[in-house]
Amino acid sequence: MMRSSKPTRPRRRQKGAHLAARVSFEQKALFKKAATIEGKTLTEFLVRSAQEKAQAIVQAQTFMKLTARDSEILVNALLNPPAPNKRLLAEAKRFKRTGL
Repeated sequence: MMRSSKPTRPRRRQKGAHLAARVSFEQKALFKKAATIEGKTLTEFLVRSAQEKAQAIVQAQTFMKLTARDSEILVNALLNPPAPNKRLLAEAKRFKRTGL
């Protein structure tokens, strides 16, 4: 099979996913004003704001949430740690001796 001698057009670089949202006129005016104050385009402002909020939500969800009972157990363990066992004592001696 012969290839066409037609020159191929270079592929356009994909910019990314497209996202659209309906907002009120008042919301759009507010967003544009805030973007202008920050010296950003409306798109830059909205994307950055949404990303910051999304990251905060995800980060908050990943933190360990302790119940009151869990908190008591943790505090008690920190304030009243158990005595070191034989293996821990041996490792502490080795560390003092070798620094490793």
